[in-house]
Amino acid sequence: MSDETSRLTRCLSFIKENTTQIEKILDKLIEDGIIGMDERAQILANQLLENQLHSVIEKIIRKQAYQSFLSALKTTGNNHVVDKIIGLHFPKDKKDNQGMNREKTYTVNSIEEEGEEKSHYEQYVKEKTLEELKLENDRLKTQQSIVREQLNEKYKKIQELKIEVQNYKRQNTELNEKLKSYEELQVRMEGIEEELQDKDKMNKIIEIALCERSEEIDRLQQQCEELKVESEEKSEQISYLTGQMELLKIELGKASEDRHRLKQTIIEMSNSMEEKFVDMMSALNDLKAYKQAQCEVTTPRNSSSSRYQYGRRGQPLALTKTKYRTQHK
Repeated sequence: MSDETSRLTRCLSFIKENTTQIEKILDKLIEDGIIGMDERAQILANQLLENQLHSVIEKIIRKQAYQSFLSALKTTGNNHVVDKIIGLHFPKDKKDNQGMNREKTYTVNSIEEEGEEKSHYEQYVKEKTLEELKLENDRLKTQQSIVREQLNEKYKKIQELKIEVQNYKRQNTELNEKLKSYEELQVRMEGIEEELQDKDKMNKIIEIALCERSEEIDRLQQQCEELKVESEEKSEQISYLTGQMELLKIELGKASEDRHRLKQTIIEMSNSMEEKFVDMMSALNDLKAYKQAQCEVTTPRNSSSSRYQYGRRGQPLALTKTKYRTQHK
């Protein structure tokens, strides 16, 4: 065990009882890289300050961070703890003493020197104890000021509690006044209960009417479904009939076109027949005129007394005029 570790272990109870500002000490150790943020949270998870300091000292000993710990104590106002740790006097190790005993022998001068060192050490211890007492006094004064502040805070809380008590008293008086009107409220509640009973009866009647209406609605819904099915069938028939009507329209259009063509052919045929009829009639007239002309030739007459005057090709002039008229009608 090193000298630094033994100093910390010898002062363990003093460190636990007199160290303050544990959170600032942990922050300083985090800045020096001795512990991490997770370790800080684990240490502060303990409720007691002594357990927190014990965990810190364990980590300091394990990581050999003696100087960092002393620096953290100094920066957080724990100088009295630092003085206690540094001021400890440790005798030399037994093995070293044995070796020294083998190597040298004590003389009267060495014994006197040891006595002087002992007296100096006792004076140093007295000075340190005096400083520790002063620091303890200062610490007690700070604690006294803290206690006074806490008492002041408690006094303020007592005043606030008195105000709350007064408020509660005022509320209590208001509640007593409200309780006086409780009987009136009971009478009103009885009247309200009677009204509620009447309303319950009305609700029952309404429920019966609603049941009847719901049955009627179900019946109407069934009829609507039947009408829907029937309308779907009718719509299918209508769609079929519309398809047939479209086909009939197409056929009617074709028939109208055929009729128009037939009418044109009939008109053309009638025109050709009229022309043929006219030609035939003109031919008959020519034939009649020719026969008459032949008859008159067989019975000659005076040219001046002749009934007809002949034109070209031996036809009478009157016949040629009538033929011309019929052709140009």
